[in-house]
Amino acid sequence: MEFVVNGPIPEDFMMNKGNRLSAFRYDKESNELSVLDQLLLPHRLDFIPVKNTMDAFNVRGAPLIAVVGALGLLVEMTGLDFKTPESLIKFLKIKVSI
Repeated sequence: MEFVVNGPIPEDFMMNKGNRLSAFRYDKESNELSVLDQLLLPHRLDFIPVKNTMDAFNVRGAPLIAVVGALGLLVEMTGLDFKTPESLIKFLKIKVSI
């Protein structure tokens, strides 16, 4: 394994947002969500697609669980046509009870 730095991380490195690793990626335009596969770190950097709420259940890390849970629900709901508020509520109740 190759290390980026040996010792404290330089401030200019930390200030560059391009150097930061994100635990998830969400593309609003394409409505695609993927999460970092933390089980492969630090040897591999792979992202797992999240297409629905069931996929969102398979993430690790408390902060990521909340974010991915909400975004996973959004990804699944996009494209669904709820004719009435009641149909939306029914859908959400089913998802909450999984």
